[in-house]
Amino acid sequence: MAKFLDTEGITYHIKQIIKNSTDKIYLMSPYLQVNRRIKEELIDKDKFELDIRLIYGKAELSSDELNWIEDLSNMRLYYNEYLHAKCYLNENKAIITSMNLYDFSQKNNVEMGILVERDEDSELYSQIYDEVMRVQRNSDRTEIDIKKVSHGDEEETDEASDEGFCIRCKEDIELDPTRPYCSDCFSTWNKYKNGDYEEKHCHICGKEMESTRNKPVCYDCYKEYKDELDFPETKKGSEDEEQTKEEQKGNCIRCGKQIELDPKRPYCDDCYQSWNQYQNEEYEEDHCHICGKEMESTKKKPTCYDCYKEHKEELEFPST
Repeated sequence: MAKFLDTEGITYHIKQIIKNSTDKIYLMSPYLQVNRRIKEELIDKDKFELDIRLIYGKAELSSDELNWIEDLSNMRLYYNEYLHAKCYLNENKAIITSMNLYDFSQKNNVEMGILVERDEDSELYSQIYDEVMRVQRNSDRTEIDIKKVSHGDEEETDEASDEGFCIRCKEDIELDPTRPYCSDCFSTWNKYKNGDYEEKHCHICGKEMESTRNKPVCYDCYKEYKDELDFPETKKGSEDEEQTKEEQKGNCIRCGKQIELDPKRPYCDDCYQSWNQYQNEEYEEDHCHICGKEMESTKKKPTCYDCYKEHKEELEFPST
């Protein structure tokens, strides 16, 4: 019998589909931008020579994505320009969902999905599998040529000197280091206005790096353009003053929202309700509860090691 999944349930079961597969993994999603944790699972599974196929529908592939895919000897790519469906399956389970594989969708969007298990509903599973195979047959096999793609990216960057990249999603935007977000990502960032929140791309060259609102470009780009572009001014005094006011605050380990400092209760109300449906204390979250930096935290281990060492005598931590 099919089971309904919310956003967290979809994320959890996609990872389980990859992690528990012993034969095949088929991922069908329009956007070939893959969450870091899913990348790690696929890289690990590739070592066991599983049949891994990824069907996508957007032709604009970045060299960042292709570089890690090239290292997977058993990954096969298929391109279908009409693809809009999202479906993920292995030899035992399948998920049909609204969720894409990229970070923004899993962290910020409200998603829904259906989980189908072959043992419980073999006919429905077979229908899903057959449709995925039909889509694959009507798709074009993609051959990866990293050198060609990388060269193309460099040429495009040189020609489009008046265009920059959103430091969160890498969408093409107007070049302006003082405004390094696209409109959608800015709306999300603006809820908390954390100028030091770690993003993923250089605003100028677009390469993958740990950027922030206060430091939106890589060092090479800063050296090259510091005399011709305006960059954010970091107001150290006011930041320090704000930090002093908020030093007794903690951060939700899932969404990063500021909450009461308590390592035994490291979720905001909304994220706790979502976590409480599965109560998996080892489910990987995204932030340190104390300093808020991006890291792999859990309900059991909600802080980075440095914060734990500094506060272990004054705060109560979950007992492992």
